[in-house]
Amino acid sequence: MMRRAISIFILLTLLSVATASAQFGAHIGYYGLDIKRAFAGVDYQFGTKPFRFTPGVDFTRSGGVNLYLANLDLQYAAAAGTDAAWWIGAGPSYARATFGGASGHVWGWNVNTGYEWKAGGLTPYASVRYAKFKDGKTAGAAIGLRFGH
Repeated sequence: MMRRAISIFILLTLLSVATASAQFGAHIGYYGLDIKRAFAGVDYQFGTKPFRFTPGVDFTRSGGVNLYLANLDLQYAAAAGTDAAWWIGAGPSYARATFGGASGHVWGWNVNTGYEWKAGGLTPYASVRYAKFKDGKTAGAAIGLRFGH
């Protein structure tokens, strides 16, 4: 399943290369509820406003366990001024945990919202997310920076 998720992420990334509004982003944040750990992640946003796709991957580590959370969100962005917007989105999520040679994975869903603004050629943003999986859930907040058009 992880290979499938990575393949989908790579395919969407390659398809979006021709999209003029594509942006690459990096973020840091904190997950609460079942995870309770800081995380770092990347995302790649493409599409035309008001709708856009934002696949992303987050990583955290706790007690020797590596946890990867991937998502493919469809977002609706509404202008909040000339150089700012808020968004709301949702999509499927995939979690994979590895410890030594063992691993496990589960599919779920997430909802998110956030606010972004232009600062020169950069787009800073703040976001919150809730994700639900078969046997768990998490909510998190992050701040990040996107590069591109």
